[in-house]
Amino acid sequence: MAKSGKEDSIIREINDHPLTREEVIAFVTEVVKLSPEDRDFEGHAITAVRVLEGNPDKALSIVFRMEALARLIHQGLLPGWCREPDSPEGPWSVRLPVIAAAGVTRVYLDGNGKVAFDKDELLKATFIQGKEEYEEIE
Repeated sequence: MAKSGKEDSIIREINDHPLTREEVIAFVTEVVKLSPEDRDFEGHAITAVRVLEGNPDKALSIVFRMEALARLIHQGLLPGWCREPDSPEGPWSVRLPVIAAAGVTRVYLDGNGKVAFDKDELLKATFIQGKEEYEEIE
């Protein structure tokens, strides 16, 4: 019972701390600069704290959101929105609206106890982010 309460608390913390498009882009830009061996949970966490200027709530949010996004990508559930790396060590190429949507879409715990996105909700947010991006250009 206590474990479930703690899990609910973590999900609530993540969902209570959405990220702006600029914050997500800043984080991803810095992660891409990491060496392949540093692109792990610890490397992401350190980068998040640095990029988000010590805001631990947002740092927690971005790390778990990006893990959830990575799982969808690796499961092949976002075709057309991302491209595999050119080399085994390289980062994936993911379209900006998807990355921005990951900063604002609500998360939940999946059956394996992992933070996850509902794919349909993420895609809805992706289309909204894409529309907002297009409107900014006009």
